[in-house]
Amino acid sequence: MDDKQICFIVKVTTRCNLACSYCYEEKTDEDMDLSVVESLTQKALAATSRVQFCWHGGETLLRGISFYEEVVSCQKRFRGEHNKILNTLQTNGLLLDEDWYAWFSGSGFRVGISCDGPTCHDINRKTIAGNGSFKNILTTLSKMRETKNDRLCGGLLAVVTPEMLEHSENLLEEFILLGVKKLDFLRYKAPDGGLSTEEYYGFIRSIFNQWLKLDDASLKIRTIDSTLNYFIRGKSRLCRYLGDCKRFLTVRPNGDVYPCECLHGSSMYLKLGNILLDDLNDIYRKAGQVIKQHKLPPSCSDCFFTALCRNACAGAERLEGVCLEKKMFFRDISNLVQTVREKNVNAERRSWLWVAATLRMILQGD
Repeated sequence: MDDKQICFIVKVTTRCNLACSYCYEEKTDEDMDLSVVESLTQKALAATSRVQFCWHGGETLLRGISFYEEVVSCQKRFRGEHNKILNTLQTNGLLLDEDWYAWFSGSGFRVGISCDGPTCHDINRKTIAGNGSFKNILTTLSKMRETKNDRLCGGLLAVVTPEMLEHSENLLEEFILLGVKKLDFLRYKAPDGGLSTEEYYGFIRSIFNQWLKLDDASLKIRTIDSTLNYFIRGKSRLCRYLGDCKRFLTVRPNGDVYPCECLHGSSMYLKLGNILLDDLNDIYRKAGQVIKQHKLPPSCSDCFFTALCRNACAGAERLEGVCLEKKMFFRDISNLVQTVREKNVNAERRSWLWVAATLRMILQGD
């Protein structure tokens, strides 16, 4: 296995306390045994120096604090001096309370909250009883702000649904009113294909324009930041721009390993092995063979943005043959960065806040 960071999307449970309409998770009540956690941790830390464990569900907090205490204990037991570990956890936020805040603050975990915003959240993210869950999220966000721990909240993730497309005009202002400063937008997936590339990137372009007009340099949107990073520094950390999907592996509660969760529902979402039974290096090689099925279409060979896009995510952004809005989004950012450089501004040596503010001043004619 190479020494690049490997991300394991660890499905600690399939249970959930919500019944989101767009959820693709299997409706079973299966919890991950600690023997799976131990085997994964030992093999992952032995195979590569940099590991990200993305704790996922179902609803992750249903496992309780004691489960994650065992996770951390296991990592300490198998961690070598050369190992770097990043723990991230995604939750719907309903179970977060003072005990969880205290534990996360001391554990180093980065916590992401799933929230679709005031207008759209209750349309798709209902409780099992059929009620909306947004009021509960408001309480959670308020308490997280009170902790004044920026690392505690890794930001909000919103799913871009057809309903959100209809209410995108002032969407960022809604999130800012919630006190949110870090967020990103995921493409809606469905058996029928969900949003098209054109619909998703048309939405992202709208968000980008709102981000510029709001003049709030502290507002971080992962997709925008990562694209800016590429045009300014020539690299991006956003997974869909890496062109290396084999570095993302999904571990099911029973230890079965699959490619990245973004491939769920596609022909490439194939079982690669089991972390309890199989060698991780063999699993990794199989992942590479599966991902090779995702080849760039001929139309990409002449595209100026192929080095960044790489035809993007093998799962979420299918080979539709149409990507005008995506190219326009890339061009919007490329043009702004070029304008900065033409004004003899050394953007590489400036902070992101400064770059964002400079871009806005240019747009405003200052």
